[in-house]
Order: sequence, then structure tokens, then C-alpha cells
Amino acid sequence: MAEVAVQKNPASGGSSDTDTKLPITMATGAPSTTAVTTVTQVGTWPMTLRKWRGSIASASLMMSTLIDPAAAPNVLPMNTTLPGIGVSLSSTHRTNAVSLMIERAQVAHAAGLGSLTIGDHHDMKVPYAQNTPMLGRLLAEWVGRPAGCLFLTPLWKPLLMAEHIGTLAAMHHAASPGVPFIVQTGIGWGDAQFTNLGADMSRRGRDIDAVIPIVKALLAGEAVTDNYFGLAEATVGLRSDGPIEWWIGGTADVAIDRAARLGDCWYGSPGQDDESIRRGVERYRAAGGSRFALRRDAVLGPDARATQSLARDLTERGYRGLPFERLLSGSANELGERLGELRELGVDDVIVRCASPDQAGAITTLQELGR
Repeated sequence: MAEVAVQKNPASGGSSDTDTKLPITMATGAPSTTAVTTVTQVGTWPMTLRKWRGSIASASLMMSTLIDPAAAPNVLPMNTTLPGIGVSLSSTHRTNAVSLMIERAQVAHAAGLGSLTIGDHHDMKVPYAQNTPMLGRLLAEWVGRPAGCLFLTPLWKPLLMAEHIGTLAAMHHAASPGVPFIVQTGIGWGDAQFTNLGADMSRRGRDIDAVIPIVKALLAGEAVTDNYFGLAEATVGLRSDGPIEWWIGGTADVAIDRAARLGDCWYGSPGQDDESIRRGVERYRAAGGSRFALRRDAVLGPDARATQSLARDLTERGYRGLPFERLLSGSANELGERLGELRELGVDDVIVRCASPDQAGAITTLQELGR
């Protein structure tokens, strides 16, 4: 086994990012009584899944399914005229968090959405399902398509982060061989979670620059020695040989440069306006980056006027600090128009979180995304 000696102290270099604090809105209620829609089979492919706009990173696997559909029955050819659509499940619920998240994953899978991810926060004062154990459960519902979770990287020790990723990726690839496991990274915010996890918020930009290469080396099977993090020939016992994608989050210039340098994808913010997206994509691609995934919150349903009214009401009451214009709202028709606009701005994938305050509304949004 090769050894990688990483001697650089992050305190001697690197830079910090800025991050916008977005208040978290919790969903309430019991699991919906809405049944998961059975997908009608048409030939080889489910009808609703035929509409899925798949991710660019999975293009080679998708092309193989055109020759041998049995090779990956849930991974479909992509339509490059619109971005791919994935779901980012909310982990904050007043009651029944686990049941609500499982049901949303089931509905999103039945709707044909292209990827599933969940977030990462710590020292929460409200019920919050932690990322790695919750994703382990959700992988039982999400087979054949990319899945993963966010890591607020400066809050994680590199060996612990690599061990969690290694086990989750092995679980994912056991059921979905050849399908990417997604690792999203962010620098985090909030003094409390940094203090209570023994991390220094002022060093977060430098720390994330140091942690990502170490975790990658550990997942590649290398033994890592690092003075700053106290690693002495550290290794990860359970790893996967399957593909792992790194989605690097942030909107500051240094974060965009980091995404081009260390990632497979730049992961944009739900608060970015069109001009920020345009400038960011130009910078990212000039630095050698290619794929861009944008987070967006959404309230969708067959009644466009009603859902747009709800979205406006939510934002006026302070939903995640976002203006109305940043939410996807309306029906499938309005959604298609907006997705086309985002594609023209350079967005390859849109990762949607349900903004509806109840489970029934969230399920309607997920089903509308699949139309």
C-alpha cells in the first residue's frame, strides 16, 4: 500500500470562503396517505422515466444501456435540452422525520428523478436526521441512480469522513454497480456547530482545501500521514471501487476555483440569481471545470396560480431567507420554461428541495417534477 505524506499545515496557506446563513424551515405532519404511483411500463422503459434528463457524468453508462438495457434498467439516456433533475431531501421535520424522508425518497424514485442527496448540520436545536445513517436507510429505496450526501467538510476529521463515505459508497454500489456515489462538500456556517465539534470557523476555507485531498487519498486505498490532522499511516478498511463524484459547493470565487481544481462538479447555491450563475459558470469553465449542478427550492403542482401564491407567501414569511424569484413554482409547464432558461445559463443539473410546509405538498411537488 502506498504512503502519502501530507506535511503542509493548512494554517500556512489557503483562503476562506463566505457563506450565507439560510434559516431552516421544518415540515410537519405524518407520512402522506398518497400512494406511490406505479410507473406504467412501455416497452423496456417506464413511461415517466423516459422523460428523465440524466446527468452528464453518467453518460457512458447510459449509452451502454441503449445497447443492453438490462445492464442498468434504471439509468436512462439523457435529453441535453433540459438540465437533469435530482432531489435534495429536507432532513428537518418536527415529527416522523425518518418516515417522511423515506416516503419522499420512494415518491421521487417513482417519479423518475435522477439523483438523491441529503444535507449535513450539527448541534441542531430542532429534530434533524443526520446525514450518514439516514442515507444508509434511504439507499434501500434508491437503486440504480446516483445518491449521496453533503459533508460540511471543515467539521469532519478526514479519516472519519473517509470511513463514512467508504461504507456508504460500498452499500450504494452493492445495489447499483457502476452508478456514481455523490460526495457534496460545503464550508459550513454558525459558531455553535464549529465550537461544539472542536473546529475553528475562521480556518474553514483552509481546512476544506486540506481535507478533500486527504479523503480522496484514503478512499483510493493509500496510507496517509499528516502532521496537522494527526494521521500516522491512516487507512480506510471498507472502500468501494465504484465511481465517486465530488460536488464542491460555494459561490465565492475561491470556492468556484476549488470546484474546478478538486471536484467533478460545482454545486451552486439556492440563493444564486441569474447573473451570479452566469458569472460563476464563466469563471468555473475558464478554470477547467465542466459540470454545474444548481440547488433550488420548489413548490409545484397542477394549479400554477395556487402554487405560485404559496411560494410567494412562504418567501414573504422568510423561508430560508430566499426571495420569491429563487423558488421554482407553478405547474410542469412553468417548470419546463424555467429549466430551459437555466440550461441556457449553463446549468447541467437542478437539485430540488421541496419547500411545501406539509408532506402532501412535498409529494405533489415531487410528482410534478417527474411529469
